[in-house]
Amino acid sequence: MKNKQNLMTILVSSLIFCSICFLGAGVSHAEESGAAFLKIGVGARPIGMGSAFVAVADDATAVFWNPAGLSQLKTQQINAMHTEWISDINYDYIGYVNPIGKNAIGISVVYLSTGDIEKRGASGEDLGNFTAYDACATISYARQLSSIVGLGINLKVIQQKIENETANGIAIDIGQMYKLPVTGISLGIAVQNIGPKMKFIEEEYSLPLTVSIGTAYRILGLLNLGLDVKHQVIDDRTSISFGMEYLPVSVLTLRAGYLMGLLKLEKETGQVAGVYTDFKELTGVGAGLGFNLGITAVDYAFVPYGDLGNTHRISLLVKF
Repeated sequence: MKNKQNLMTILVSSLIFCSICFLGAGVSHAEESGAAFLKIGVGARPIGMGSAFVAVADDATAVFWNPAGLSQLKTQQINAMHTEWISDINYDYIGYVNPIGKNAIGISVVYLSTGDIEKRGASGEDLGNFTAYDACATISYARQLSSIVGLGINLKVIQQKIENETANGIAIDIGQMYKLPVTGISLGIAVQNIGPKMKFIEEEYSLPLTVSIGTAYRILGLLNLGLDVKHQVIDDRTSISFGMEYLPVSVLTLRAGYLMGLLKLEKETGQVAGVYTDFKELTGVGAGLGFNLGITAVDYAFVPYGDLGNTHRISLLVKF
């Protein structure tokens, strides 16, 4: 039985790594990906840790970060988040996960809305207002393959709408989670937004295909440390994030993290072409706290974006 589980683990790992190689091969980096809202992280807890959550992913927000993490859940969970995003944009998430034995199933929705936008004619005349939104509904499945390995997959249905024009698409995510016995160390890998191009009116654009690898270290249930490396394949950009959460008392969690913004490499030299982080304005810094009230947790995260403004997230997690 153990040899069979080890073989399954090797086969799944090979499948994921081959998928990464296949998806990265032949990609033209001259283009920029669309559906940018799919890059925005969900959950005040992960964001407060600097988005270093691929190898942690132990609550209902794992749907976004690494679906394999859903295999760690022992109880049903509902997680809801509201975000005051930049430029008066609202970003909301709600997800439900139900673990059944070694399996877990989930469903979630993210919704980004701009509110009313002024519409102007060719001469600048006022033509009233219109609205725009982005939405993604996700169905998730995860399974604990062995005592140390979990596997997860998402199916996404995506829609973007501006006034009366819409674009529709589908995508999948795949992920794997390793929990090394005794050590408190876990490893995670996720490939997000694998799917065909979307088309808005006459313009086609690729989804933001992203490959993430992370590691986490848990210390006695009091301190969690995370480190992630994320590569946006289409945009040819890489980010590095690290974060921590500390439980000084059972009802309070403190979090801090840093996302070293999007490195882009020159193809000819392999050197970094730009670091899109402003240390003076604290962009990339994340901080937050959580209140643990039995089966309920309330989390808050704050992330500054320099001249673009500050963002605030609040999440509610219920276990039952």
